[in-house]
Amino acid sequence: SSLRSLLENVNILHNRSVRPNLARVERSKQRVEMAEAIFIPKIEAEANDRRSIFYLGGTYRDAGLFDKAIVWFERYFEVSNWPEERYEAALLIADCYMHVGEVEKAKTIVSRELYQNPNRNEAFMFLGEMAVREGKNAGAIQWFKHASIVPMPIDPMFVQIASHTWLPHFRLFETYAKLQDNPKAAEHGRYAMDLDCPCQ
Repeated sequence: SSLRSLLENVNILHNRSVRPNLARVERSKQRVEMAEAIFIPKIEAEANDRRSIFYLGGTYRDAGLFDKAIVWFERYFEVSNWPEERYEAALLIADCYMHVGEVEKAKTIVSRELYQNPNRNEAFMFLGEMAVREGKNAGAIQWFKHASIVPMPIDPMFVQIASHTWLPHFRLFETYAKLQDNPKAAEHGRYAMDLDCPCQ
């Protein structure tokens, strides 16, 4: 079941890159080389340069080099005490652990962040996505519901806007639709649209 089938006159737009895969791979390789050229000398000059460590880890993650990203994010946690950036780094390293098959480690990291930064909802969304992946729809609904009631943080640093607006409701729509609970699916589909879900 889809949002369109439950709500009339709705088009969902998927914005995917149309660049050929080979060009994306080449661009990713260039970004890694540039990041290494910029950040590694800075880290060698100042071992606790948390910003360079953070961005190098992020570049490796974006390039799909998850093992390298994990090494750098783990190092980042040893030198940083900035809560907002640590929260973002935790989400990124958890994603890396997911990609290398260490699911429980990813869950542990994200669960820890629920207690350290309760004014953000991305950790709830992550755990909801994990529950969906594991086929635990009831659990996913609970996580997405929690995410849907966390207000937008006042300081938008590292905040994922979709996560704090339409995305929890869209994921609730999809999950309820899987369970064939069409009234609840439609309700959350409408909430998602009211919060500027990218549909027309």
